[in-house]
Amino acid sequence: MNQTSGCDIKVFVVDDHSIVCQGISALIETIDGFSVIASSQKFCLTSIIEKSPDIVIMDIKLLFSNGIDATAEIKAKNPGIKVLILSGYYNQSLLASAIKAGANGYLTKATEKQTLQKALTRIMATDTFYVDEKLEEAYSNIMEKSDLSPAEYSLSPREKNIFILIADEKSTRDIARILGISEKTVRNHKSNIRRKLNLDSDAALIKHAYTMALI
Repeated sequence: MNQTSGCDIKVFVVDDHSIVCQGISALIETIDGFSVIASSQKFCLTSIIEKSPDIVIMDIKLLFSNGIDATAEIKAKNPGIKVLILSGYYNQSLLASAIKAGANGYLTKATEKQTLQKALTRIMATDTFYVDEKLEEAYSNIMEKSDLSPAEYSLSPREKNIFILIADEKSTRDIARILGISEKTVRNHKSNIRRKLNLDSDAALIKHAYTMALI
């Protein structure tokens, strides 16, 4: 890690994989004006506040936590710290959750160095939420709504239970047995969940449930 100069923008990297932490940190060190002051596989609010970075690069899936909740905690403690979500997971609900938590930008890990550099620079220079071109339409759709709550919040308590069990890879028969209801009732609930989340198949529902289980 390079020695941080007085004018460098200080970056704190949080990702649950050590090798990814190292890779992101090494990449940022090649960007003029930015220096990594710390990296961690675990989210620790105390450490981040003590290090006082200008910006935190935050994964969503973390050890013992998640990046959405972590972002909200950082913003509650020190709103001046910028947070860029950099995750291998993406859907519109995750993006909405990140915005609601107070994040300053959202990129996927398929992002190239030039886009990451642009995002970091833009976030530090403005208060505008940053997304790359691939996510602009989803961002616009979200911002047109008065309520940033993800669609999952519209699920009934029973539907949420089933959604969680789907994320846990339980079959329709398993869910019926666990909840003490018929398989037909489970299928009806799954149909309602797909409708509310605008998903066109059980396969899409399973994939979405797994992703959203991160938060």
